[in-house]
Amino acid sequence: MAISLAPGVRVGFSGNPVVVVPGRDPLVVDTDTHDFLLRLANEDASVPALVLDDCDTARSVQLLVDHGVLEGESADRTIRHQTYAPSLSDLYFRRDSHLLQQLFAGVAAATGRLVASTASVGSGLAMLLAASAFVIWTLPVTSTMTTVLDSPGTVIMLVFAAQAVRLLLHESGHYAVAAQCGDRPRVGLGLYLAGPSLYVNLSHLESERVSTRLRGDLAGLAVDGYLIAILTLAYLWHPDGLAAIVLLSLCTVALTSLRPTEKSDGYWALRDAMGARAVSATWATPRALLTALRAQEAAVRRFARALVAIYIAFGVVALCSLPRWLFGTYRAVIEAGPRSLAVVLLAGVAYPTMMVIALMVVRRSRASRLHPTRGRHRRHNWSR
Repeated sequence: MAISLAPGVRVGFSGNPVVVVPGRDPLVVDTDTHDFLLRLANEDASVPALVLDDCDTARSVQLLVDHGVLEGESADRTIRHQTYAPSLSDLYFRRDSHLLQQLFAGVAAATGRLVASTASVGSGLAMLLAASAFVIWTLPVTSTMTTVLDSPGTVIMLVFAAQAVRLLLHESGHYAVAAQCGDRPRVGLGLYLAGPSLYVNLSHLESERVSTRLRGDLAGLAVDGYLIAILTLAYLWHPDGLAAIVLLSLCTVALTSLRPTEKSDGYWALRDAMGARAVSATWATPRALLTALRAQEAAVRRFARALVAIYIAFGVVALCSLPRWLFGTYRAVIEAGPRSLAVVLLAGVAYPTMMVIALMVVRRSRASRLHPTRGRHRRHNWSR
């Protein structure tokens, strides 16, 4: 019996030993297996049954068949099944939405021009970093915080509306890159530890070239950059407290997505750029990061060292800018009077409460996976 690739299976280009099987998590394979699968994919050939005379090859082929990569008669060392290890920063609950997919597809038709090339994505990121630097170092802190304390209800509604628009455009940027590669990715609503969000499943891009994967990783942030640059110019033309707080909120969320220390856009981009395909840790704790610095795999060590450098850079920026924001906020509270403390306390309690609720959902989700009869089992493909 001949062996061939199963329908819909995608094999990564040379140097990207990833195999994408429809409906399953991406697989990372060894070099020999990758070459073998590339030969099948490129030549559209099949392997005669006589190759199964070798016991090791037979086990390897059987494992590939079991994982849906090959068709035919069904290797421990052949596949290193990389299911990206779940952490508290992951997507724990999700529900696909056909309506959102149609909406993203429509918006992606417009945002696709902004992420059509590596240069356009780079320009969007440059705008995002430039606008963020302006907000961090130049935005008037006292007047901005006074606006929040004077009109908290208006600020909350305005920020919520602005973030909803940003999130729609952000995810549409990811969707646009996937659509350019011939995919219609699953999209929907999800729950992270940090709160609810939208997601686009980009597993289809795992088999693409590095440049394409990086565009997919950073497309949302690039679209953020174009949006924030326009709002920054509008603020410079007509400074206003409400516009300032919207800018601050948009830059804060965008920079949070850029961080590479958890499974955010920045994490996937750094992983792809450094060739750390088999890395599945998130370095959310110092112990994990220190362990990675001494890992046997060179890719893991390089990845960890890059994270240390980024930690230091972000730490320096935070230490230099924090006094300015703390002092400005203190002045705003003093000028607004004691009642303003209620707003500050409410904001300080609301976010931790939301995280606790999300954590409870996470634990229930994990319990249902350990005991399937107690709840509905959910798979956790990596998404953005």
